Order: sequence, then C-alpha cells, then structure tokens
Amino acid sequence: MKEHRELFARGDAYLATSVVTLTEVLDSQQSAESRETFQKLFQRKNFLLQQVNRRIAIIAHDIRDYYQNTNDGLPTVTTPDALQLATAIYLEGCDEFYTFDEHNRGTNTTRPSRGLISLSGTVAGKYQLTIAKPRVTLPSQLNLGS
Repeated sequence: MKEHRELFARGDAYLATSVVTLTEVLDSQQSAESRETFQKLFQRKNFLLQQVNRRIAIIAHDIRDYYQNTNDGLPTVTTPDALQLATAIYLEGCDEFYTFDEHNRGTNTTRPSRGLISLSGTVAGKYQLTIAKPRVTLPSQLNLGS
C-alpha cells in the first residue's frame, strides 16, 4: 500500500472512485484534517471521479442479482457497494479495489450484511477483481500536494 501511495503522490498511478462516494463519505464523521485531505483528492489530475453510466448500472445489477441467489444466509450486496464494485470492474486497468468492509454478518444480526473482501477474485461468478483491505494511512502521511 505504501508503494501505491507513493506512486499516486508522484502522479504515476491513478485513484478512482464512483460518484457514489460523495454520498457515502459524510463530513460529520470526519475531522477537519480528514475533510481537507479528502477534498484535496478531487483536485488531483490523477484522481478520477467516475459517473454511474448504463454499463456500470448493469454490472451492479449482475452483482446484486448473483449474491441474492447464493442461499448462504447473507443478504445481497448493497446498492452503493455494488455500484462501487461495478465502477472498479468497468474501469480498464483497475488493479485493486480497497475497502474496510471485510466481515459478513448473517441474518440473525441486527444489520445483516455481506462483506466485500471475501468476494475478491471472481466477483459474481464472472468479473475479475482483487478486493483488499488497505493499511490505515493517516491524512498527514498522504502528501497530496497537486
């Protein structure tokens, strides 16, 4: 992960996310420093904020539909998570998808959910994508100067 951070800081790698991120990341849950760092990402030339298009929506549908029918006691992938995964799949050259969402929580819990890291490899039976947990990086370590 450190290598990725350095490549991104030098402009030798791209960071991409779906516009869904604008809805998911809440200012009220971030420190002032984190909000500032997050906003600086959008100003970088090597940062891509991908719009949801028809193809991404179809891939997200495939993902949700596939996991809806697994009979493993877990719900399907949430719509925001499916859109994020679909964006990564859609973008050519996207090597890895990073998330902290690793734990499955079954239907006997208050908020059942399907962890994403366990989907790494072949997502929905047909899309190749490596899904991994990033190492935690403090905002001060990001060096996001444009």
